[in-house]
Amino acid sequence: MEPLELPVACSLTAAEQGERAEEFRALARRSLIARSREPGRVVLTFRAGVEEQVEDLARRERECCPFLELSIERGGDSVALAIGAGADADAALDVFYELAEEGAQPDRHSGEHRTIG
Repeated sequence: MEPLELPVACSLTAAEQGERAEEFRALARRSLIARSREPGRVVLTFRAGVEEQVEDLARRERECCPFLELSIERGGDSVALAIGAGADADAALDVFYELAEEGAQPDRHSGEHRTIG
């Protein structure tokens, strides 16, 4: 029996995708401390204290994008969200990586910069 392949498609509307993207940017602005991009995987690492928000976003992403493999790893002072996908979904992984970078840009009001990897 051949493995089941899920279509690389998100069930959110364009407006809902924009709202979700802004949630990721806001979380990155507040708490992102590192990000990495590997073949087939993006890992976003946040400061401790946002575990519930990371878990909620991961749960909702699983619902709208079942082709993604999302896992959460908790450390003493951080929580990491790993997002994996097949080679045909590299563009989706690039979006998560870029959203994290956009969110971690300097705050216009404070001028504070975030350090990300």
